[in-house]
Amino acid sequence: MQDTLLLENVEEELEWEPEVTADHQVRPFAATTPDDSQISEAIMNSFRWRGNIPESVKAEVEDGRVTLRGEVEWDYQRREAAQVGALNGVRGLTNLITLKPKSKASDVQNGVSQALRRNADLDARSIWVTADGGTVHLYGHVHSRHEKQAAEQAAFAAPGVSDVDNQITVIA
Repeated sequence: MQDTLLLENVEEELEWEPEVTADHQVRPFAATTPDDSQISEAIMNSFRWRGNIPESVKAEVEDGRVTLRGEVEWDYQRREAAQVGALNGVRGLTNLITLKPKSKASDVQNGVSQALRRNADLDARSIWVTADGGTVHLYGHVHSRHEKQAAEQAAFAAPGVSDVDNQITVIA
């Protein structure tokens, strides 16, 4: 009984009620939930504030669910745009942003090979690279999952890469 009164007093002071969601997390319930136009405006402000999201990226909001569309040159821009999923009122996010590299396949392949050689976490001699447009295919072997992930991250960081097919195997 005393615990219940204490919780009610806290709710009154903070002006929010705990809400249990499907995954059993407790979140404060906002007094006002932004409508779709307010969410859309917040997303566009976020893109302008970040400064690295091109104007070609657009957000559609319906019932708090956001769909991102457009083209970017770099994977980090696509990931950065998806951060709007954390904005107040956003109930879901679908990221349909595509990568459109400006480089030729041979330039992409050379750029990835150089990025792999520069990465201190990798023995690039056991990895080889092919490219088909902006899609990079990684082959070879490494000694840990960390090295495999580092190779993929290095490939995505190279100019013109839109997708990475990581076929590297981990050997003990």
